[in-house]
Amino acid sequence: MLATMRGCRTPCVAIWWGRASACGSVVRATGGSFIAELKWEVRPRELGDEVVVVGMLQDLTERLRLEVLRHDAETDVLTGLPNRRRLRSLLKDGQVERRNASEGYAFLYIDLDHFKPVNDTHGHAAGDEVLQVIARRLQGLVRRDDIVVRLGGDEFAIVQSGIAGAAGAETLAARVIDLASQPITIGAHTVRVGASIGIAVCVGGSTPLVHALQVADRALYRAKGAGGGRFELTHVDEAAPNGQEPAGVPA
Repeated sequence: MLATMRGCRTPCVAIWWGRASACGSVVRATGGSFIAELKWEVRPRELGDEVVVVGMLQDLTERLRLEVLRHDAETDVLTGLPNRRRLRSLLKDGQVERRNASEGYAFLYIDLDHFKPVNDTHGHAAGDEVLQVIARRLQGLVRRDDIVVRLGGDEFAIVQSGIAGAAGAETLAARVIDLASQPITIGAHTVRVGASIGIAVCVGGSTPLVHALQVADRALYRAKGAGGGRFELTHVDEAAPNGQEPAGVPA
């Protein structure tokens, strides 16, 4: 519903009934500024055809500070990827399961092959560059709703959302292995690594992420045992119970 404000020197100013909000920088009368959210509601007066605007200004400084602290705590300094702590948060809050309730998801547990010789031969700085390159390659492979995590060391993970079956996870894993094996230039040297991947496919979205991680961990062990440079896939509903509690995020 549209209304025209009376008493306004600028004619034909039209507004909507309802509520709205906006964020921006607010300048204090005493100097300085802060980020705030302005919420307002426009409603008609009970008598007459004029309107009433009710607003509330909220200082967001503390909330933004806490969000920055949380982001920093859940971000890997070397690669800029979400870190193991972020994955722990996902394990606890059930976010992945809720987002994929009507479809399915896959957990890809990635371990780099031949990474230790890079560190031993060219030094840890070269190893760090390799990890940064691999992180960028992984980010370039996934979709917007997928999550790439650096677990630590030379281990990464991908939570692949919205899949209907194993085919999507197999395709992604094959692309990860192909890109990981491409040469990497470090200064005057060219190095090569590879990737082994354990995959847990969870169709239907009801499987807890912590169980998917455990299944993927066992699949990764099989892939490494078979010589590496390959992936092993398990459907979570086919995984035999091992009588143990989920191991959680690897230390």
